[in-house]
Amino acid sequence: MDVCHHNNIIAFNRTGDVMQSVRTRRLVLKNLEMKDAYWLYSYRALSCVEKYQAWKDYSYDDAVTLILQTAHQNFSGKPGIYQWGIYLDERLIGDLYWQLENDGICWIGYTLDPHYWHQGYALEAVAAWMKYLHHVFGIQNMMARILPENEASIQLVRKLGFRQLYPEIYVKNNW
Repeated sequence: MDVCHHNNIIAFNRTGDVMQSVRTRRLVLKNLEMKDAYWLYSYRALSCVEKYQAWKDYSYDDAVTLILQTAHQNFSGKPGIYQWGIYLDERLIGDLYWQLENDGICWIGYTLDPHYWHQGYALEAVAAWMKYLHHVFGIQNMMARILPENEASIQLVRKLGFRQLYPEIYVKNNW
């Protein structure tokens, strides 16, 4: 399936039940690749990134393990935990996480290399990815856990239509 959309999404590519990629004006969102382990490690290990995440002391081995666990995942709308990379000119600059639960709630998360912060890449990637999950797979309820001190991420999800449900929980269920 190839779907064109005018709101920053150039194409959704899906063959059978295999989600291949989402393309935006500047980015490609797709499965992580082993060749990107160093880049994944290099930004996830930074203290300015870790302070907003659940992990601490992120290692190169953690990056390799994550890629081994997720590189060949085929998301078909079924419950599970998934991870994709955000690519700019074939270089990994961030990653997207989602956990689809049996009740249809989809928890989302994202991490961006700080060298690419405040340039619109996170908004572009997360908006396109959410539209894909919603339009192609019918996911209606998305939730994100964001620490109160992560003001940039709170602003991002609010721009995308999320509302605060609890102190660290944001929800989007209006399309």
